[in-house]
Amino acid sequence: MRDEKAEKLADSHGLRSGGFKGIFSALVLALVAFLILPIAVLFYYGLKNITHPSSFSLVGEATWVSLAASAFAVGVSLIIGVPLGYFLARSKSSWSRVLTTLLRIPMGLPPMVAGVILLLTFGPYALFGKVFAGHFVNTLIGVCGAQTFVAAPFVIEGSRGAFLQLDPFLHWAGKNIGLSEVENFVFVGLPSAWSGVRTSVLLGWLRAMGEFGATVLVAFHPYSLPILAFVNFDGGGLASTLSVVEVTVLVTLLGAVGLSSISYPRRLAFTSIKRSVKRGQTKAAPLNENREEVELLKVEVACRLEKFDLELDFTSGFRTSILGYSGAGKSALLAGIVGAWELYGVEGERRVTQLSKGGTDLAISSAEIVLVPQSGALFPHLNVGQHLEIAQMTSGAGSSLFDRVVEAFDLADFLDSPAKSLSGGQRQRVSVASGILQLPRLILLDEPFSALDAPRRSEYQLALTDLLFQFKIASLLVTHDISEAAILGDSIVVVADGASAQFGPSGDVIRAPGSALVAGLVGYQNIIDCEPEWLPLFSDVLAGDCHKLAFRSHSAVLVGLDDNLEPPTTPQWLRLSGLFSVALASDMGEYQRVVLYNRELDKAKERQRVVVEHRGEPDYSIGMTCSLWCKVSDLVPLTS
Repeated sequence: MRDEKAEKLADSHGLRSGGFKGIFSALVLALVAFLILPIAVLFYYGLKNITHPSSFSLVGEATWVSLAASAFAVGVSLIIGVPLGYFLARSKSSWSRVLTTLLRIPMGLPPMVAGVILLLTFGPYALFGKVFAGHFVNTLIGVCGAQTFVAAPFVIEGSRGAFLQLDPFLHWAGKNIGLSEVENFVFVGLPSAWSGVRTSVLLGWLRAMGEFGATVLVAFHPYSLPILAFVNFDGGGLASTLSVVEVTVLVTLLGAVGLSSISYPRRLAFTSIKRSVKRGQTKAAPLNENREEVELLKVEVACRLEKFDLELDFTSGFRTSILGYSGAGKSALLAGIVGAWELYGVEGERRVTQLSKGGTDLAISSAEIVLVPQSGALFPHLNVGQHLEIAQMTSGAGSSLFDRVVEAFDLADFLDSPAKSLSGGQRQRVSVASGILQLPRLILLDEPFSALDAPRRSEYQLALTDLLFQFKIASLLVTHDISEAAILGDSIVVVADGASAQFGPSGDVIRAPGSALVAGLVGYQNIIDCEPEWLPLFSDVLAGDCHKLAFRSHSAVLVGLDDNLEPPTTPQWLRLSGLFSVALASDMGEYQRVVLYNRELDKAKERQRVVVEHRGEPDYSIGMTCSLWCKVSDLVPLTS
């Protein structure tokens, strides 16, 4: 009976789903027909009345006026409005928000109201109208002004929206290789957002071509196409208007197709970026015998973020890993180290110094630091080979290093592929390779291999390690993977809410985490409350009170209630309080991964979750109850 009800319910949902699709499809067809059918009818009647005496009178002149005025409006919008949209997208000031709101107003004004405003401002007797000596009204200048007034806001707002969608690291990446603000806009921002910018320019041009209300008040003469259509209709009815309308539709169609097909000259962007790099923007001198290896790295960063203050000061070795939960300030730390405060809309202080084996204590400038963000920050309009070539130029690295990096990160097969077509893992490999080719003193790596599967990740971690040691590049790595932190870092900094929660050699931090937060980050799957009667067991290793105990999933032994098994008494074992119920049991091949919850009778206490790697018999299943034992030597006492 229940199955029949389920089938009926499924059928009813299917009918509803099919019915919705049918209704929606019908609505779509109706809308498309409503938009296209009038155009077809227009051309049908236009052909029948093509011999009308007024069919083509003044149409040529009106077409020229409309094209000239709309071209002027779009030209002004493209030259001034698009850069303004770029500025408004990047600016964080309150003035930019006010300006953005004001520039939106013309888009919502009724056309006649826009015309009245223009007359009040630029009319023959208006204050600003005297500047034009009466030549603004009823002239081509007036047509250009009216069309620019209504079209430019569409271009500005559309461009601003397109630039807002860009990865904020793109602008910084362009700046980092030596591009000026203008070059960054023209050769990085504009081509990266070209699709959205081109659409906004198209919308602006279409708005200018169709403008009537403001134009009829400001510049009735010379006739533009909308004005001529009105005049012909007023004087001769529909028949005399058809030719003007047909030409207007045809010109609009051709213009829309033409503007939509304009592509950004990507090769020009690449050659221009290379030219800028050649002008002397060198990130680091080519590697030579005088370059000393960094022995110690002192980092000082301080700024105010949205939720907390970021204040970190530590001295680490040649390779350092940074751990922390999401939102702890790790990426902000890297941005602060390289001086890229703009990425977070804040200002701060940073100082990075190195102590080399030769005893030299020198400050490392931001020009000697490369940041490899997790997103990759690749220019979407350049291909992989072009990115690597630019990186190679910044340092003057030889072709042998180029070839080695390409081989180490398996980039040969897609050197000609555009960056926008790459997968996440490919983007990360290209970004790391690009960072190495710049031969910095210090490279900052923000989860560089997080998008890769485990086997490939291990391979590239070893390749990266070899390159860092060979070319004496110090590194700071942000990661959530404790294995990666240990492989690529000799020391670990644990960050929490913008401050250091623990710092030390990698092995010390992993073996002896000082808090539950650190224990969870360095791979301890289980953190439980420490019972008062257990404290004497840890008196030799504790400097303070013990509140929690941490242990790994392979350090515990499960004993079922019906089993006669007892854990050995040597080394010393500790039975955890209470009984545990199996919530999930997963077959991992060599062992069972069992998730358990403490069946705590005291409602004031929170149920504790434990993960155990169970090997051997018996197999546990969901709902089974058992006790849990741990070696005392495997338990890590935590003071917080």
